[in-house]
Amino acid sequence: MKKKKSFAVKPAVRRAHFEMEKDPHHALALVDEVLADDPDDPQAHSIRGRILAFHLDRPAQARASLEVAYTTVVNEGFFDPSVHLSFEKCLVMLGERKQARLVLDRCLSVYPDELDAWLDRANLSFSEGALTAALADLDEVLGRDPRHPIGLYNRACYLAVEGSSDAALDALEAAIAVNPDDRDAARDDDDFASLRKQPRFKKLVAPPKSRR
Repeated sequence: MKKKKSFAVKPAVRRAHFEMEKDPHHALALVDEVLADDPDDPQAHSIRGRILAFHLDRPAQARASLEVAYTTVVNEGFFDPSVHLSFEKCLVMLGERKQARLVLDRCLSVYPDELDAWLDRANLSFSEGALTAALADLDEVLGRDPRHPIGLYNRACYLAVEGSSDAALDALEAAIAVNPDDRDAARDDDDFASLRKQPRFKKLVAPPKSRR
């Protein structure tokens, strides 16, 4: 059996990974020090890109580092789907949807069980009005994990927007059964605007005390 290759992670990069949420500026300084000594370190580029895009809201500056990490993963055959997903999310933030889809397609060709990639591609299709494609990708998620909370909730959203009211309500009921907090989320979610006046929807999203 062919072994999966993985990054060798320098200690400073590992520290940056753990610190990037609570202190992104310090984490960025750590990876920049690593890159000063080793400008091609793919894991340092990956963490640097994530810090810039998702913690400092600077996706334009993050793009180059995330692309370096992504290209290395693809060319060297490293096993790290998170690098694909980080680059894809950054591209979406920058409005580069066509390129983001290509990244997701490649990710899924290598990691067909990566549920976050299916979810992201479904969201991309949904945002473009391609509801059939979005629902097909959610079927891939729910076929692997029938109780996946995000998959169930998003399926309800997509079906509601599509106009499939009964199916949307069935999906929403299933989502709430898995994650009761979805009741509160659905109450104010614009995707369910077409269902708001329906008695079944009102019952599903009513606070538990009001449902008695």
